[in-house]
Amino acid sequence: MLDWTASNNPGGATGFGYRIWRGEPAAPDVNDPPFATVGNVLVYDDDNTGSPGDYHYIVRAFNDEGEGPSSNTANIVLPGEPDGPTLLGPNSTSNSQYVYDDFTLTWSAVPGATLYDVYGSAVDSGYTLWDGDVAATSLSIDFATAFGTNWWYVVAHDGGGNFSAQSNHLECTPIMETPTYTYRRPGGVDTYRRPGGTDTYLRP
Repeated sequence: MLDWTASNNPGGATGFGYRIWRGEPAAPDVNDPPFATVGNVLVYDDDNTGSPGDYHYIVRAFNDEGEGPSSNTANIVLPGEPDGPTLLGPNSTSNSQYVYDDFTLTWSAVPGATLYDVYGSAVDSGYTLWDGDVAATSLSIDFATAFGTNWWYVVAHDGGGNFSAQSNHLECTPIMETPTYTYRRPGGVDTYRRPGGTDTYLRP
C-alpha cells in the first residue's frame, strides 16, 4: 500500500488528483506516462506487484491548471522465493536409507528463510504435512509414529509468505530390525538373521 501526505490545491481548482509513476528496478522517469492516476485520495494499492522485485514510486499532484513537483521516491522491495533446502537425512546424503529406531531428519539452512515445513508419505507422491513451522534445521522423528512413512521432503518459508521449492525427496524407511537366531554347535556359535522369527537352535 502506497500512501502520501496531502498536497495544497491553490484556489480549489477543479480536476484535482495525483499521478503515480512506478519504476523497477530503478526510479521512474516522470517524462514517461504515469503508471496510475487517482483522484483526491492519499493511498494507492498497487495490485500489479505480485512478482518479486525492487519497485520505486513517485507521486505528483495535479489540477486543471497544471502539475506540481515530484514527491520523494518511495522504495518497496518484494523478496523472491527462497531456495529449496537440501534434505540430508539421518545417516548420510543418500536418497535411500533404512532406520531401525527414532531418527532425526536434517537439512541445509536456506538464507532468508525462518521456518521449515516437513512432509511425509508412504510413497513418493501424495505427501501430507508432518510438522509445520519448524524453526530449526532438524526434526526428531518418533519411530513408532513414523512407521509406514517412507518418503520425506522439506519446504522453507519466510515471514512474508514466500515458500521455497521442495527439497530433494528422501526415502528414509522405518523398518523393524531383523530378528536374530543362533545355532550352537561344538566348537563355535553361528549367528544368523532372518525375517519373521526369533528361534534359537541348540546342538550338543
